[in-house]
Amino acid sequence: MKRLHHLDDLARIIDTGGSHLQTRTLGEVDCLGQRMPVLTVSLGNPDPDLPAVGFFGGFHGLELIGAEVVLAYLRNLCGRLAWDTTLHRQLETVRLVFVPLVNPGGMLRGTRANPNGVDLMRNAPVDSAEKVPWLLGGQRISPNLPWFRGGPDRPMETENRAVCEIVSLELLPRRFSVSLDCHSGFGARDRIWFPYAHTRRPIEHLAEFHAFGALAQWYPELQEDAP
Repeated sequence: MKRLHHLDDLARIIDTGGSHLQTRTLGEVDCLGQRMPVLTVSLGNPDPDLPAVGFFGGFHGLELIGAEVVLAYLRNLCGRLAWDTTLHRQLETVRLVFVPLVNPGGMLRGTRANPNGVDLMRNAPVDSAEKVPWLLGGQRISPNLPWFRGGPDRPMETENRAVCEIVSLELLPRRFSVSLDCHSGFGARDRIWFPYAHTRRPIEHLAEFHAFGALAQWYPELQEDAP
């Protein structure tokens, strides 16, 4: 039976982190005769008054590098927990939340969509207030066409409900939180995007988002070290 080795990698990382980690199964999906979990791993101070950072990967099953980057960072942190006192002091002031494999079924099948043929980045109960490009902006015609949003009367997919659950529990209640969703690269260089597809109206804190996205331009060494 074909296995998703990324799930095995995550299990080994969790073993390395031991009692420093809090893990939770947010949902399960069926794929190729297997029941696959959507797992979250958290570490650091759970105090809701402290900031939190979320790391997500694997929304698109064929973009493996995003999931691998998130796994690599989590692996690095867990490997340092045994000896790095500076890291422990840092973790006293922040909460780190990881969902490295949002779409394990799509990753196993090697498809952008999940096993139901739904593009998780187009699957939401909110419709755009603006005109969107045909198909590319999401379509409800058929899962056999790309960018399928899911049926109009269907709830969000299990994977997206899992993401909403952990964001609501760990990120939104805090005075400050930020999340990073890792995908495959687009174009000739790495980029930090802050897409907001619902409307053309400028979002709150636009200036801060733009400054964050421009970090790589201000510090070229970040681009050189980027995976």
